[in-house]
Parts: sequence; C-alpha cells; structure tokens
Amino acid sequence: MRSPLFFASLTALTLSGQAQFYDAPFSRSGRFELFGVGQYSAAGSGDEVELDVDGFSVPVTYGAYWGGGLGVGYNFTDHWNLNFTFTGGSVEARTQLNGASGPALESTALALSWSVQMDYNFLADPFTPLLTVGLTVDDFADTVASRAGFIRELDYFQSMIGLGGGAGVRWELSDHWFLKAVYRGYYRFGLVDLEGEEFVHGAVVSLGYQF
Repeated sequence: MRSPLFFASLTALTLSGQAQFYDAPFSRSGRFELFGVGQYSAAGSGDEVELDVDGFSVPVTYGAYWGGGLGVGYNFTDHWNLNFTFTGGSVEARTQLNGASGPALESTALALSWSVQMDYNFLADPFTPLLTVGLTVDDFADTVASRAGFIRELDYFQSMIGLGGGAGVRWELSDHWFLKAVYRGYYRFGLVDLEGEEFVHGAVVSLGYQF
C-alpha cells in the first residue's frame, strides 16, 4: 500500500512540471497536429428529409449520432488553425415506407461524417477560448424492408452537406499534447436523392499531438 507521502510527492512533481511549461516561451504557430476525435450530435430538427426511391418520396428521420475518428490540422499562426476530421458511427433511423399509411421501420444506419474547420484561438496562450466555422458532409447507409410487404427491400447510401460553426476551448497539456472541446451546430441539406434540411448540433472532443 502506497503512503500518502508518495501521492503528495507525485502531485507536487506534476504541478511543478505544469508550472515550468506555462512559464516557458510557448507557440503553436507552424506546427502540424494529429488527433483522435469523439463526437456526439443530437437528433436533427427542421424540415422533413425524404429519400427519392424510384420516383417516390420516402420520409426518413435520423436520431442522435455517436462516433469516433481521426483528424489532422495545421497551425498557421498562434491564432489560426485549419483542421480536417473524419468520424464513423451509427445512428438510429426511422423510415416511413409507403407514405403515412405504411409501416414506420426503425433501424440502425451506418453514419460517416467528414469535416473541414477553421478555428480562431483568441489567445496565443496554452489555454484559450476559440470560435470555429466549417463545412461538414454526412453520409448514411442503411437497408430497410417492410415486414408487411408494402415495398421491396430498400438499400440506400445518401449524403447531406452542412454549413455552420461553434465555440469551445483549447488546452495545451504540454509542449506536444493538447485537448480541445467544441460545441457546434450546422444546417445540413440533402444532396443527390435526398431532399430537405435539418439543423444539427452537438459536442466534439479531441485529444491530439502536435509537432
């Protein structure tokens, strides 16, 4: 069993290291970064989104999204950062086959999200609030079929494109490791074979390494 003195010494050493880091000259300018991403998006709200299946409109509703992935970024200055992220996960989908009279089928769709964001860090310090704006493409793939036989099996892969922004904080844990948390929202619009628009919002947390 470790003594309280051990934990006190470890805490003091950690705080001392952090103090030395913050006292030293710091800059993120001109550095690349790689990071892991965890993402949550609440269910979209807005106009009804419809799939175009053989000339017929099929209403579909997407629920909350949980995903994880990777990203890469570059710090042009201590304030401006451009980053690209990709996440994959699952989302609950509710498809209304054959209009209002048809069965509503619930399934779990594959969801992929691609994003390019421009961040502005307000401070050239290890801890800073930030604003972000960007473009997001969300892809959905699913297979549904009516149990009542109203329609044949429906297999689709569709995309939506979104524009929006958000706010958050960035914390340089050391000269290389950083943590970033952002809450953002965006309007997304249907692309090929997908009509309608939704407002989507959620949190994105990143843990990364810069070099």
